[in-house]
Amino acid sequence: MRRGCASRNAADGVFTKIGCRAQFSSKCGGAVSDGLNGARSVTVSPDNSSVYVATYDDDGVARFDRNTSTGVLTHQGCTKDVGSSPSYLCANAQGDPQTANGLAGAQGVAVSNDGASIYVAGYDDDAIVRFDRELQPVPANTALPSITGSPYVGQVLTCSQGTWTNSPTSYAYQWLRGGSAIAGATSSTYSLGAADAGGLISCAVTSTNAGGSTVSTSAAVTVPVLSSPVTDTTPPVTTIESGPVGAAREITATFVFSANEAGVGFECRVDTRPWGACSSPEIVYGLSVGKHTFYARAQDWAGNVGETASWSWKIDRRAPKVKDSNVKKKKKGKIPRIKKSALASFSGLVGDDYSNVKSVKIKLKIENPRKNYRKGKCASLSLIKGSRMVNKCTWGFARVKGTQRWKFDLSKKVQSKLRKKDHYTLLIRTLDTAGNHKINRAKFRVK
Repeated sequence: MRRGCASRNAADGVFTKIGCRAQFSSKCGGAVSDGLNGARSVTVSPDNSSVYVATYDDDGVARFDRNTSTGVLTHQGCTKDVGSSPSYLCANAQGDPQTANGLAGAQGVAVSNDGASIYVAGYDDDAIVRFDRELQPVPANTALPSITGSPYVGQVLTCSQGTWTNSPTSYAYQWLRGGSAIAGATSSTYSLGAADAGGLISCAVTSTNAGGSTVSTSAAVTVPVLSSPVTDTTPPVTTIESGPVGAAREITATFVFSANEAGVGFECRVDTRPWGACSSPEIVYGLSVGKHTFYARAQDWAGNVGETASWSWKIDRRAPKVKDSNVKKKKKGKIPRIKKSALASFSGLVGDDYSNVKSVKIKLKIENPRKNYRKGKCASLSLIKGSRMVNKCTWGFARVKGTQRWKFDLSKKVQSKLRKKDHYTLLIRTLDTAGNHKINRAKFRVK
């Protein structure tokens, strides 16, 4: 049974599929995971690091590791009911067989709030099975935090979080002077004051996940004693290096930007949203269809705020619309009749609100109302493209003037084959530069 992953737009609730895991290779392009046949229930652990799936047909529960940053799942095996038919054998990630009583017809799965226990309801066994869950190990530091910026009174230092394993979920900062905590200095930046002159300044980073916390401290920097503080009155310059171009279908956007000074802090916003701290690359979520502008600005250690850089683009998720053609619609259930002399060509207007029309393609189908009208086959006719004939059942390109008017001609030979007793459907396929497409249908009969 197929299981997929999707992101959800918080603004309009639209789902965008981003991944899939399945029991069989034909369902998810080869992304196979044992133990998913008849999947009925799924739950995520409180620390967001594990996903569990109860499977009715496989009489068991499957487990996945979850990347807390990307949401990508990695199959870690499954556990199956002892009495279940072994169409395949459930095993853990090391290949060791895993079985347990009470899992027949598994219907639901839940994880306790403390993350220490897993509960599975076995419908066919009239049972509930509890498993102990190995808690996530605490974060481990692999590269110490580091301090950047000029170590002079009046300037600002920045502490990096360092590099950690075991998927930390949060970081906390504490600046130290001579190894002792500086009161109130608990952000990632610190403004050096007169009390710091001649002292050793370091920063301690506390990394936390569901398993606990670990502290790691940077190397110390020396703040020299100067007769006067160093001043800076030049604001930094921000450059947005990349982002979505023109019109795009994606409702998220990623921007890369930089400044001409080291150790600056950035603020970003989209459209009229409030300014907020950001870093490059910055991913923006929850965007709607239409025009948008991304803004970024930098502030240096001396408090100088640079000019705002901007980047504009459009989000287009709607296909171009055919605004009119010479096949006019009638009331519901009524099919218009058109004189054969008026069918030498088809033409109309096509427009798009946010991007350019890339192409308009035409197909003509013949549908005999006495032989299953709704499933009509392609006409035994040929369509014309300029002076070249286009094979039946294929799309022919219409001639598009700019991005507004299209026209498609039928040869006299094709016109002569149009019969009064048959119904015809003109299919108009529109495509814009953002990749949105739609097939518009116009039905008619010949007078």
